[in-house]
Amino acid sequence: MWYGIWTYTTDAACYAVPYCDQQAFNNNPTPLGSWQFTAVSFPWPAAGTVSCGAYKTGGNTGSVYIAAPLLMPVG
Repeated sequence: MWYGIWTYTTDAACYAVPYCDQQAFNNNPTPLGSWQFTAVSFPWPAAGTVSCGAYKTGGNTGSVYIAAPLLMPVG
């Protein structure tokens, strides 16, 4: 499976980091001033609940905007 988000940042050193509790983080920097799709792939667990989301990270205090989060099968 993969989980991804469209992100937009207002600061060149501000990032959106998608994550899934089945496979930690995927730290892809989001370019300033453009929408970018960032995603993390993970194995579907045999049982239990999958937790997905996003963190704001980076050295500055700019804003991160998130649109259209997706959870989709791969294949």
